[in-house]
Amino acid sequence: MYPYFAHKFARGLECVAVEVTDTSAVLRLQSPDRIAQQFGLYKKACAVQTCASSKGRIAMVPVRLHGLPPATVTDRACIVQGDDYCEWGVRWAPEPHHWFAWPVWGTVAGLAAFAYLRVAHPAISVIEALLVALVPTLASGFVTSRRVQEEARRREALIQEQVTFVEARHEELRGAYLEQEQTRVELRRKVNQLTALHRSGLLFNSTFDREVLLQEVLETLTRDLHYDRAMISFYDPVRKVLAHAHIIGVPPEIQAFVRSKETPMIDPHTPEGGVVLQGRPLLIEDLREVWGQISPLNRQLAELTNTKTVIAVPLKTKDRILGTLTVDRIQAHSLTPDDLELMTTMANQVAIALDNASVYEQIEALNVGLEAKVRERTAELEQADRVRSEFLSHVSHELKTPLTAIMGFVQNLPDGLTGPLNEQQQLYLSRMLDNSNRLIRMIEDLLDRTRIQSGKLDLVPGEVDLGPCVADAVEQLRLLAQAKRQTLEPVASPAPLMVWADRDRLIQIVMNLAQNAVKFTPEGGSIIVTVRQENQMLAGVSVRDTGPGIAPEFLDQIFDPFFQSNRPVVDQKGWAWVSQSCGHWWSYKVGRSPHGANWGKARNCLLRFHCVSPITTPRSLASADASRILVVEDNLNSRQFIQDRLRATVKRCVYGFQAADLSG
Repeated sequence: MYPYFAHKFARGLECVAVEVTDTSAVLRLQSPDRIAQQFGLYKKACAVQTCASSKGRIAMVPVRLHGLPPATVTDRACIVQGDDYCEWGVRWAPEPHHWFAWPVWGTVAGLAAFAYLRVAHPAISVIEALLVALVPTLASGFVTSRRVQEEARRREALIQEQVTFVEARHEELRGAYLEQEQTRVELRRKVNQLTALHRSGLLFNSTFDREVLLQEVLETLTRDLHYDRAMISFYDPVRKVLAHAHIIGVPPEIQAFVRSKETPMIDPHTPEGGVVLQGRPLLIEDLREVWGQISPLNRQLAELTNTKTVIAVPLKTKDRILGTLTVDRIQAHSLTPDDLELMTTMANQVAIALDNASVYEQIEALNVGLEAKVRERTAELEQADRVRSEFLSHVSHELKTPLTAIMGFVQNLPDGLTGPLNEQQQLYLSRMLDNSNRLIRMIEDLLDRTRIQSGKLDLVPGEVDLGPCVADAVEQLRLLAQAKRQTLEPVASPAPLMVWADRDRLIQIVMNLAQNAVKFTPEGGSIIVTVRQENQMLAGVSVRDTGPGIAPEFLDQIFDPFFQSNRPVVDQKGWAWVSQSCGHWWSYKVGRSPHGANWGKARNCLLRFHCVSPITTPRSLASADASRILVVEDNLNSRQFIQDRLRATVKRCVYGFQAADLSG
């Protein structure tokens, strides 16, 4: 029976009876390579379970069928031990056959009756005696046959009951297996859909190019979600038409037809109008059922593509319909409500991606316009800056020419060239000269700044004795310091300290720093300008005063053009560093970078310069008896000033036009 059940309900297994006797049998169970490969790494574990269940069923056969004790099952070979099959030896107790006694006792009774009749009644013939003797034998045979038939029917009923039970159980398991397979297929489909949704979401958000985005959406619907065709159409709310469609999965001529068609969206009760005008997803399982309700253009498209079932969902974002997303198949009823739900989710992602792409395009357009405006404004500012620089240069030059003549005449007056002056006149001339010098310095700063910005400032570096240069700069500011009762002193070693710098610019830098120190130091304060050699390579000039100082947050800005600090100081509301910006640039060109410090009320600015070895300057070889100086100057005022200054020391001063006559 076991091989029968194995072949019927476990067709993948090979079960055979190798040897069978009345009290024993040898059974072999072997699985094909196909089933063994399905188990994979779990082959031995599955074999243990199969062997245990098989041996249990075999052992219970005598109990269930014959009412005998369980059979004894022993392993002869096993897959768990590395064999190719499982083989068991089965032994059971023989069934007692009580019905064999009835024929024996019937025969004995017949023989006894025959002997009795021959002895007790000799008159009875042998045939009659045999007929009488056969009665017990036939009766016992009939009874035995009846018992055998009843036993056979009982066993057949039991076997049929077992077969019915096993078949019912097999059908039950088969139904459960089919249901499980259907569930597995459905789960796999759901997983594939969710995976496609996730991948498509990442893909849609990775680009802001509208055409690339549309192509990726359509390819995802046909490649990953296995729809026959996919189409995206855009809604024009002004014209109330559905147009500018993109489709995939059709020949080029149908693509051209789709791009050119414009479907009116007026009636919200039509299938297309419900999707576009009311934002309602649409599932048509059989297109023929609503054939008369759809627009003629869509009917023509359905005939060209042989469409039988359609899903159309709105592309909606921020309560605004962008268009529709449509998929179809050529088999009727092949799209389900699950597909409709999936397409609704997909449409939401596509609508967001399209809206982001549209916003990005608008931002790019604004950026292009903004960049053009910035370039235009920059060009205007550069032009204005050039005009301003040219204006400053021109105005400064025009102011400097007459101012130089004024200063020349003012400087000649105290020397008595025009006659003696009283004390009041001397004071007025001194004031005029100081303010003229101040105005000259301001004009020089403006000219230097325009030269710096235009890159036309030329430096003439050379070997300079740092001490005398600093002393000259300080001396020019002494009157300004005395007016505020300040102490302005240079501190320098008497030994020469030679540095490599432009002498004029070096003096101008020191004057700028010292002048600012004088300006912002209260009356009665002190300013010390120190010259020292720091090491073999560097020499330094420091300007230290007792003024309010500069706040630490302004140290990085003090050399910016026209920078003003709003920090309150006595009798000052702020200060402008017009000349400081020039001094900062010159300090890089002339020597080293300036360093500022502000501790408490102290103010200190340090300049560093490269030291050089002193070079002996030869004496002038000019002739002591030179008696003529050639003055070449086209400005009448400047020429008159130079003539007045030189007249007292030279015998004759020759102008340029006179020099031409003398040379002739």
